[in-house]
Amino acid sequence: MKRKILLAVTLASLTFAEQTFAQQDPMYTQYMFNMLGVNPAYAGSRNVLSLTGLYRNQWAGIDGAPETMTVSADFPLANKRVGLGLMMVNDKIGVAQNLSIYGNYAYRLRLGRGILSLGLSAGVNNYR
Repeated sequence: MKRKILLAVTLASLTFAEQTFAQQDPMYTQYMFNMLGVNPAYAGSRNVLSLTGLYRNQWAGIDGAPETMTVSADFPLANKRVGLGLMMVNDKIGVAQNLSIYGNYAYRLRLGRGILSLGLSAGVNNYR
């Protein structure tokens, strides 16, 4: 019975769907080098100005192969409770190109022997 319902819902959704839009996030293979892209609370956590540049070219030599470039910077403010960051990502795959710019804000609270960091990220995407 469940299979029949699932089949009916699938057929109905395919029948009535006129146009579908999808997106693909940039692929990173080594997250440890792009912590600001994974977690905005990371901004300023190293207590120094941090600059990062990453480049990934998958399937080199094939037309339309995925290519991702990332540049990011983050730093703490003078009180070291607030960290700010900026990240730019240019992702190409096939004929699609996505340019994203994000601003990151992190606030740190000292809790006993540890630190709790809260983060917020906002940005714009230009998809062509």
